[in-house]
Amino acid sequence: MTLKRFSNALAAVAMLFCASTASAAEAAAKPAAAASAPLATSIKPTHIPVPKGKLVDINTANKAALMKLPGISDALADKIIAGRPYGSKTWLLSYSVIDGAAYDSIKARIEAKQPFKTAAENVAYFEKMKKQKAAKP
Repeated sequence: MTLKRFSNALAAVAMLFCASTASAAEAAAKPAAAASAPLATSIKPTHIPVPKGKLVDINTANKAALMKLPGISDALADKIIAGRPYGSKTWLLSYSVIDGAAYDSIKARIEAKQPFKTAAENVAYFEKMKKQKAAKP
């Protein structure tokens, strides 16, 4: 009886091995077939990289440079300048300086350079600037 169980187990292992070898061969053949198929032309990239030197710093750019960004009007440029400094470009959304659609159109083209190398120095600077803005009439 044990010899029969052993031979059945051995047969099951052999079938599993053959099945896994066949599926591995099919999987290896699929990438080769996919690579030879032409790419669909309807696929559009979701992110268009912008060269580093072309980014507009929202903490230092003048009004004319900000208005060259898509969707940024005269009033929005003034609003961006009035809200400075920004800890990151996402602060434009966090502080409701611009709406989501405008942000989506410019996020790949902007940056918010920081005045100091360490986060602690930057936080202290931003808090100081916030107090100065609040003190102005």
